[in-house]
Amino acid sequence: RRVLFRSLLKPEHFTASIGEKVKIKLKDKEKFIGILESFENNLAAIRAENELKSISLDSIEKARTYFEW
Repeated sequence: RRVLFRSLLKPEHFTASIGEKVKIKLKDKEKFIGILESFENNLAAIRAENELKSISLDSIEKARTYFEW
């Protein structure tokens, strides 16, 4: 199993990654893996486990794209 990832550090990185699978770790240590549906006004919308979650950029500790093959 191989995993390829790219760190998302700036708002433009999130915008460029819309539609991709992402792995996000929040400052409170909560984690999400899902599809980045949208990013605007420093809010990332992630579809994880059939639920759409809106996550503020300020609450994200680490974010990256996630591709497994």
